[in-house]
Amino acid sequence: ESIYVLYGRMFFSNHFEPPLDEPLHWSFGWYLWPAMAATADRLGGLAPYQDGTGLVGLREMSALLGMLTVLAIYGFARRLFSPAVGLASAAVFALLGPAVFAFRIATRDAGALFFFAVGLWLYARADWFGARAWQEEDRRSWLAAAVFFFAAFLCKYLVALYFPFLVLLGLRRWRQSVLAFALPLALLCAVYGW
Repeated sequence: ESIYVLYGRMFFSNHFEPPLDEPLHWSFGWYLWPAMAATADRLGGLAPYQDGTGLVGLREMSALLGMLTVLAIYGFARRLFSPAVGLASAAVFALLGPAVFAFRIATRDAGALFFFAVGLWLYARADWFGARAWQEEDRRSWLAAAVFFFAAFLCKYLVALYFPFLVLLGLRRWRQSVLAFALPLALLCAVYGW
């Protein structure tokens, strides 16, 4: 946890000190989570027993992201199936070992899971099963899904393995998904790669 806080501080100050002066060697270029960790460290925790360190704030941020991830899983499953399935999915996810471990400590996995789950919920919300015409709400949902998937990618590159599948699945609504999802996601990744 502390390495992410240190890198976040160095990213914000644009001054890298040895032995951590090679961000690509130590954090693989995943910059979003260290920035979030440094921000949470700076804000500190809400708990009254805070000892002056930001570790409490960092873990509180991770726990909050965990709760929001459970809500996103509920929204995703509810949109695809039913409210009962959404509730069951959220309950099962909340008790699974990877979710409990990822949100108990403040590592980049917490950010990747949160952004990916919200991206899935927004992707399903884009009405890709509906028969409505392309409306403003759909465009916003597609675009927001692309942004959240990209944020998950910035926390952990492995998430990019899902991008081709999501783009292909969205091709059912060709114009909407290409203009408001696939193109923005590809542009964000290309700019980051450049």
